[in-house]
Amino acid sequence: LPTLQTDEQGEVHVHFVTPPDNTEWMIQAFAWSRNASADYYSRTLMARRTLMLRLQLPRFLRHGDVISLPCVVSNTADTVRQTTVRVVIRDAQTDSVLLSHTEAVLVPASGSHTLFVPYTAARKADIVVTATVQDAQGTTDGEKRLLSILLLDEPVRECVPFYMRAQD
Repeated sequence: LPTLQTDEQGEVHVHFVTPPDNTEWMIQAFAWSRNASADYYSRTLMARRTLMLRLQLPRFLRHGDVISLPCVVSNTADTVRQTTVRVVIRDAQTDSVLLSHTEAVLVPASGSHTLFVPYTAARKADIVVTATVQDAQGTTDGEKRLLSILLLDEPVRECVPFYMRAQD
């Protein structure tokens, strides 16, 4: 919950912690006094992480595919940031580690850095769990996602929407 503190000049300071999501917040405050004077305040705030990590995965891979998985680290701060990125790929059924890659990167101020993680789709796994974590001074970010590994002869079906007009 937010905390409110009033200083000697009557100004109110609001302190609150936002969830670790990039999102917009609309702050509204209503105030009134005993002699019926009132005021209203509204402001939109942007909560964002200074370092964010995104592993850009394809929809699926086929057994034996060799790929370089792009991993983008974005920096919204005004200074260059150094961070360590760790990518771990595990077999979803056995939890055995198929790939573990750690790399230190420098991310330019208000910019991004892309690193590429080489991976060969394992023939023994049907679904893998990808976990990415970046760790810098006091900030972390990461995500876990599933990636399907298809057999070489398994067909891929794609659904395409189509529209029909009603007969008059």
